[in-house]
Amino acid sequence: MIRKIDLHNEIYPLLELQKKSYAVEAQLINFPNLPPLKDNVLTLQNSGETFIGYFLNDELAGVLSYENNQNILDICRLFVDPVHFRKGIAGALLNYIVKTAPFEKAVVATGSANIPAIHLYKKLGFIIKEQMFIENGLSIVKLELKN
Repeated sequence: MIRKIDLHNEIYPLLELQKKSYAVEAQLINFPNLPPLKDNVLTLQNSGETFIGYFLNDELAGVLSYENNQNILDICRLFVDPVHFRKGIAGALLNYIVKTAPFEKAVVATGSANIPAIHLYKKLGFIIKEQMFIENGLSIVKLELKN
C-alpha cells in the first residue's frame, strides 16, 4: 500500500530507513558524505517535502519525497529498505507519483555511478539532461520526464 507519511508520528522509521538505504548508495557511488546521511528528525520535518511510503504489512519498505512547484515535480528522495531491493518498490512509488501528481515536468538527480537508479528512471521514460561534477570525484546526473 502506498500512502502519505505522517512526519510527526512516523518520522523515526522513516529516518532509520533513509540512513540504512543511503548508506548502501554511499558505498555504491563511493561517496560516504551523502547529505541524506546527515539528516535528523528536524531536517526531515522542516524539509518542505511531501513524503509517501510503500508499506508491506504495516512496515515501511520504501519512501519517495517530492516538492511540486509551478508544475515542476521535483523528486527529492527515493529509497528502499535494502532487504526489499529488487522487488519493484521504487518503481511502484515512481509510477504512483507520476500518475497522481499534476506536473508538466518531473526532475530527479542521482549519483552518476548509481546505475540501478538511472536504469529505473530511464525505464519509466526519464532522460538524462545534465551531468555535474560536485566534489571529491562525485558526479551527479539530472534526469527529466515531460508529462
